[in-house]
Amino acid sequence: MADKWIWRDAKSTVYTVKTTYNHLKGVEQGGNGDFLAKFWKLKTLPSVQVTAWRVLTNAIATKEIL
Repeated sequence: MADKWIWRDAKSTVYTVKTTYNHLKGVEQGGNGDFLAKFWKLKTLPSVQVTAWRVLTNAIATKEIL
């Protein structure tokens, strides 16, 4: 059997942006504990984490924010 990634927070085990959003929304609302503690423990590239963190905290320079 070939190796493959499985997204355990989705019923279908398929990763989508929507399933990630729903997971993080549940964590942020207290459903699964402290959001930031779990966020920084994710097994992703540091550049991806920092970019996601900047998006979540509205720290990316966009036309709307500027």
